[in-house]
Amino acid sequence: MSYRTIEVAGNKHEYTIGRTFVKFRGGDPVPLEKIGIKVGPKKYVVKPDTIRQYLENGTVSQQGKCRCGQKGDLCCDPYDAEIHNKKNFRFFCDDCYEACADDI
Repeated sequence: MSYRTIEVAGNKHEYTIGRTFVKFRGGDPVPLEKIGIKVGPKKYVVKPDTIRQYLENGTVSQQGKCRCGQKGDLCCDPYDAEIHNKKNFRFFCDDCYEACADDI
């Protein structure tokens, strides 16, 4: 296993992401349900930011900031999905999601 390093509050942590768990060196595995953001049935996205949130707070917010600064949900970019056949996940507020979908 190859471990990645993340620094949170001055402490270095090493982790690796598996199919169902995130494993921290020297610690117990954490299920993706606790540390990832749900994007579908039994599908979770784990980013360094979500790992940082988990290490700081013990929980992960299912919402983030959209490009415009408002709170948004993690969604697949409709333009990239339809035009480029790519699944790029990012946070969208309702207005920005609709505007992006209208571009198609």
